Amino acid sequence: MFSKFHIGDTPVCHCGIADMTVEHLLQHCPIHQKLRAETWSADTPVQEKIFGTLQSLRCTADFIRSSGVPV
Repeated sequence: MFSKFHIGDTPVCHCGIADMTVEHLLQHCPIHQKLRAETWSADTPVQEKIFGTLQSLRCTADFIRSSGVPV
């Protein structure tokens, strides 16, 4: 997200494992693993989270808001 939107001070995620990308945040970041599990089933693809139904998009918006990631 840093490279596209310049959100944050560095492209590296706070977890230190990878750059902060949409896919990393929504699918892989260990910091948000519990929140992810509370929001979606484990097999929900990133495409559904970004381009899915209105309900899916609401879940994504709630997840991002709850994650505390500045946007």
